[in-house]
Amino acid sequence: MLGSVSYGRVVLSHQALPAIGPVNHLLADGCVVIRTRRGAALLGPGQDGAVVAFEADALDPAARSGWSVVVAGVPTLVSDPEELRRYQRELRPWMGCETEHMVRFSADRSPAAESGDGAEFCVRAEN
Repeated sequence: MLGSVSYGRVVLSHQALPAIGPVNHLLADGCVVIRTRRGAALLGPGQDGAVVAFEADALDPAARSGWSVVVAGVPTLVSDPEELRRYQRELRPWMGCETEHMVRFSADRSPAAESGDGAEFCVRAEN
C-alpha cells in the first residue's frame, strides 16, 4: 500500500515535542526513503538512535473508505554515493527547497504489528 501513494507524514520528537510533517517518499529495498534538507529535524533522531514513524494513507470520502499504514524505525542517513544518486533521481523534491540528504528506515516494523493489531488499517463504512 505504501508504494501506491507518493506522500505521507513523518512523525518524530523534536525538542521534547511531537513533530509531524508531510513528505514525499519512495520504497526501495524494503525501506522507506525520504528526501530532506540540511538542518532538518529528521536528521537528528537517526544520530541519536531515536525511532521515527511514517504514516501514509488514501481516503475516499465519497465512498467512505480508505486505508492507513504506519511503520516505525530508526532513520539512517544514506551515505553510499551510488545509492544517493539513485534515490535523488527517483525521488524529486516537492517543496522547492534544497533537499540534498536522503534518510531511510526499514518499512517492515509497525507499532500496530508489534502489538498484534496489524500494520494496515482498511476501513469501509456501511451505508
